[in-house]
Amino acid sequence: MERAAFGKLVQALRREHRDEKGRVWTQEVLAERTQLPKRTIERIENGSLAHLDADILLRLADALELTIGERREFFFAATGIIEQKSATYKRSPEESLQYLIDMIRNMNVPAFVTDQYVNIIAANMITIRFFNIPMELIETAPLLPHGYNLMRVVFGTEYDFRRVVGTMWDEVARHNMQLFRAISLRVRADGYFVELLDNLMQYREFKRFWERAHLETEDTSAENFWYQYTHPVYGLLSYVSSRSQIPTSMGLLSMHTYIPLSPATTDLFAKLSTVANQDVIRLAPWPRSNG
Repeated sequence: MERAAFGKLVQALRREHRDEKGRVWTQEVLAERTQLPKRTIERIENGSLAHLDADILLRLADALELTIGERREFFFAATGIIEQKSATYKRSPEESLQYLIDMIRNMNVPAFVTDQYVNIIAANMITIRFFNIPMELIETAPLLPHGYNLMRVVFGTEYDFRRVVGTMWDEVARHNMQLFRAISLRVRADGYFVELLDNLMQYREFKRFWERAHLETEDTSAENFWYQYTHPVYGLLSYVSSRSQIPTSMGLLSMHTYIPLSPATTDLFAKLSTVANQDVIRLAPWPRSNG
């Protein structure tokens, strides 16, 4: 990120915090918590501080109570390297997306692709059938700012994901919140993300886990997660979620896959793949017009 963009990111992260009276953190509060001069915070946020050393960045990350995944993205954003110029792209954004779509089409496990807002761009039909996603959820998605977002599936009232994972709900909710926070870190200052977050906050469980993310005593990587629960239809399941990323000139794309860890889960995914006929459904438009 350029310094001006990083400054807006720091400002956005600061504004996510509230004091005991519910007031948004001011620059003075962040200065106090980082033990940095207020003028330094001002210069960071307006993009005029050219050199951000490790001590400053660590103080900011600690004060802002970033999760493990958020910290990694935060430190990369602070390098000053413009993301679109940080790699040599052999494919156009559209070709990169098509590459991932072709990949999930040929997988015999649930798999889907998200953007940096964690909007689901494409999913193989095994995913749709495994989670029994209602068509109404898909049909109404274009009408809502958060319609295609993974967090709508996890926390929304239109689909009872909590019932699916049963007693594992708290762990699953924490993991998905960490995933959302990590993937979206670099776009938290974007106008669309602000609108997206405002809409997701209407879900009581999303709001609860968003606000308690800073208080979690156990902070794990958002990359992988072991699901082991008794499904109301399929019985005992065991699988691990895995995420890989492809950088493009229009932002990062993430591919999420669910790898079976038990014979019963392997058999289930195999049966679902036969029924799904290796189809892929396109969902959220990408790239977004605002990047």
